[in-house]
Amino acid sequence: MFAAVNRGGVWRTGDGGSSWSDLSGGGVTDTSVKALAMSPQNAMLLYAGSDGGSLYKTVNGGGAWTNGNLTGVSFVALVVDPTSSSTVYAATTGAVQKTTTGGTSWMPLSTGLPAAPTITALAMEGGNPMALWLGLQSGTVYRSVDAGATWTAVGGLSAKPITALATPPTRAGVAIVGTGGDGVQYTTDGGMSYRTLNGGLESLSIASLAFDRGDPTVVYAGTVSGGVYRATIP
Repeated sequence: MFAAVNRGGVWRTGDGGSSWSDLSGGGVTDTSVKALAMSPQNAMLLYAGSDGGSLYKTVNGGGAWTNGNLTGVSFVALVVDPTSSSTVYAATTGAVQKTTTGGTSWMPLSTGLPAAPTITALAMEGGNPMALWLGLQSGTVYRSVDAGATWTAVGGLSAKPITALATPPTRAGVAIVGTGGDGVQYTTDGGMSYRTLNGGLESLSIASLAFDRGDPTVVYAGTVSGGVYRATIP
């Protein structure tokens, strides 16, 4: 397991969290790491993006890091395509970028998005790697079904910012959305409609969301106040 630590770099545990090793010494000079993604095809290949505007890549499990050729931006999230380890999506505070060359070159993905959006979350559908979800500070959610070529607004869910997005590993069209004070909502039809999932979460700010990999109906929510909550969606 790998962990990104703000102002602490990248860490790894091989014993379920009993002990951790700092992997930043292999080339991560900006340790304000905010985004970390592993290739589903290759557990030794990871990308790490910092708040200070640096992107790093490792092909040996963190032993050594190289420049990912995308600098000067503050990273929010990174996603690696499960069908191609060379295809990576990077959400920064003002844009979405994509590489199909393992970071050698990047292209912006802005068609359908507002100018200079303040991006707060990014997720890829586990059941459909062509589909991406994007959350904005404005409380709007966007979805792409063509690998980021175009984006469509699929819900202005909240007056509060979108703070987290998650999709289950096997269900296409399903996403759960966390906000900064309005709890959680979810959709099972690609964003055409949403339902609240707020038992105990009504006024809480959501820091992170994750689906149970063994049961795509079970979701966990981590809150800014420190509590972790569990719920089931149909």
